[in-house]
Parts: sequence; C-alpha cells; structure tokens
Amino acid sequence: MSDKYMNIELLVKKMSDDNDHCSLTDFEKVAVNTGDTVQQLFVKTAIYFAKAFMAEEIDFDCADGALNDLFSIMITHSHKTDEDFVDSIAFAIYDAFDAGEYSPLKDEDPVKTRTIPQLQYIFEELDKNGFVV
Repeated sequence: MSDKYMNIELLVKKMSDDNDHCSLTDFEKVAVNTGDTVQQLFVKTAIYFAKAFMAEEIDFDCADGALNDLFSIMITHSHKTDEDFVDSIAFAIYDAFDAGEYSPLKDEDPVKTRTIPQLQYIFEELDKNGFVV
C-alpha cells in the first residue's frame, strides 16, 4: 500500500493481524500522514487496544500481543531518538497487559485482578485530567 494511504486505522488493523507485524517505519509513515508525533501514535494505539479489550471487542491475547509489539516498537524508537517512553500512557497500558500474563498465585486470574483494575485506573485518571479517550 502506498505510504500516502497509511493511517491509524490501517496501523491498528496490521497490528491485529496474527500474520503481520508493524514496525517503527509504519508508525513514522502514519505520523507523516496525520501530523501526529510517533509518541502520540503510540498512545492512540495503546488506548485503542485497551478500550477494545475492556469493551470485550477483542480478547486478552489479541490486545496483549499488540501491546507487546508496540512495546518493542517503542524501545526501537527510544534507541533511535533518545525519547523516553516509560512515563507515557502507552507504557502504562503495556504494563497493565504485561501484569495479566502471569500470576505466581495458583488461584488468581491475573487479567481480572491486575490488568482490568490497572486499565480502569488509567482511564479514570485520564478522564479526571480531561484526556479524551
């Protein structure tokens, strides 16, 4: 597909496809076409997957996989630009999904006890601060 047609919807679709993966270059193409920064696109993408998961439009594995891919891309971007992402909303959302991958407690469902409460907290804080999600 031509670079001029690359947009956030195609980026999300590509990230949702088990047979395809996004790269930093994909985010950079969308940034050029939308006027967003790459960091802003990280946030928009993370929020999209978190909201879709919370609305039960996608399952945990789909969202977690997309956030793992996004985390890898954020690291690549950070190394390329020296921009830190650890304090970003995108990282907080990644961290919430990461917390749901494993529990040392035998009878705990980490998605229910860790991921969902963390995402609820993130969205409440964003809402309190006037961030439209």
